[in-house]
Amino acid sequence: MGFILPGAIIKKVTGESYYDYVKEHIFKHTGMKNTDFYENKPAPQRAIGYNKVLIEGNRVWENNMSLLAGKGNPSRGGYSTAEDLLKLA
Repeated sequence: MGFILPGAIIKKVTGESYYDYVKEHIFKHTGMKNTDFYENKPAPQRAIGYNKVLIEGNRVWENNMSLLAGKGNPSRGGYSTAEDLLKLA
């Protein structure tokens, strides 16, 4: 929750959306090619989780896309790879 305000400040000061600003000035600048705030749908380099659910008396595997939140925000919901996180560090 503490990052919502800085995200709003970035938008107000730069006139850019938070997502565009971070993508251009942080992800691109550091070479983080596999990091983004994806919509709730499959995306490149993004793993899809599965849960076993009961459907008509049978336990079957179902992807968890419907359980994921929508697009992330300044406080959570970004996706990255270990390699990209090392670049940020």
